[in-house]
Amino acid sequence: AHFCREKTEDGEYYADEDIADHMAFLMLAAHDTTTSASTMAAYYLSNDRALQDELAAEVRAWPDELSFQTVFHSTNPLICVFYETIRMHPPVPLFLRRSIRECEIGGVRVPPDTMVCIPGNFIHRLPDWWNDPNRFDPSRFSDEVAEHRKHNFMWIPFGGGAHKCIGMHFARMLFLLTFREVLGRYRIEFAKDGYFPAKLQHFPFTRPLDGLPVRLVPR
Repeated sequence: AHFCREKTEDGEYYADEDIADHMAFLMLAAHDTTTSASTMAAYYLSNDRALQDELAAEVRAWPDELSFQTVFHSTNPLICVFYETIRMHPPVPLFLRRSIRECEIGGVRVPPDTMVCIPGNFIHRLPDWWNDPNRFDPSRFSDEVAEHRKHNFMWIPFGGGAHKCIGMHFARMLFLLTFREVLGRYRIEFAKDGYFPAKLQHFPFTRPLDGLPVRLVPR
């Protein structure tokens, strides 16, 4: 509603198609990506009751009003789950960058002004950098292990450099607050036996093909 009342630098209202394009991008970049991460986190947590119980005890011990440090900077166990989920299944599995000068990547010459595809989903599973990369292991992001700190660009679900996703902190906050409420009150279970591992779709965003049927069991 606010956007509909805003004006351009020329003093004109935005055209309907401009508003529609903006809202479509907002849903795609902010809502759908975070939904994908939350869905896949629920998928892995449903397969690990011990981890759920650990997280439930953690979030129940938090004060009602979370500090800025907890929400945006601490590497607590719930944030480790978030980071590991989007390592395994980055909502945006690849992104594009344009070279500003000639360079060489892996022995291949890249001319200036060349579009380069960076596959985060591949980089996140390189065995030379990650220990047992196909295993879901949130502890790899703990301060004690910190696998992701070996290189500045080995964990890139939000991209990197000057064009890093501006919604990164919003996504982290939304995930943390959502799962704090869910795990503090419920246990997440698969709605049917023999569900794990499920068949996944990876485009446009990663999720189980059938939408992940789960039930929330009060604690």
